[in-house]
Amino acid sequence: MGLGTAYKEAFPLTRGSLIVSMDSDLSHDPRFLPAMIEEAEKVDIVIGSRFTGAGRIIGRSPLRDLLSIFANLAIRVTTGTGIMDWTSGLRVYRRRVWEEIMPHVNCNKWDFQFESLYKALGSGFTVREVPITFYERADGDSKFSLREALGFIYSFLKVRLLE
Repeated sequence: MGLGTAYKEAFPLTRGSLIVSMDSDLSHDPRFLPAMIEEAEKVDIVIGSRFTGAGRIIGRSPLRDLLSIFANLAIRVTTGTGIMDWTSGLRVYRRRVWEEIMPHVNCNKWDFQFESLYKALGSGFTVREVPITFYERADGDSKFSLREALGFIYSFLKVRLLE
């Protein structure tokens, strides 16, 4: 039923004051977590960013990279924020962020990444990015398609226009 649905079902089952999200296909290297958790002592959400500082992407097609860069640029421009990587799934959240915003997050696929962050910022939560290296999945197939991209655009516009 989608990435967002999985998060909505799983996060209430977690314990502790911090919640970590990451892709299960080994695209996110757990070696970045200690630095991210350290940053979470200062802010409410830490994003593992492919597009800030020394962040980078390894092994993905240039077209996919361009689409990610363009999508993040469009979100950054239309939201007026300095966040470089709105679509990263490697994040550390303070539990109170989830408790406050989850009842208001409606997207159920990978558009969940944008909506949850957008609503967290709108609620006054603080965000910081930490550079990471993102690796293209070693196994399995991406669900990304033109249909998914158009669905994301639709979700983005719906979230922005309904706020």
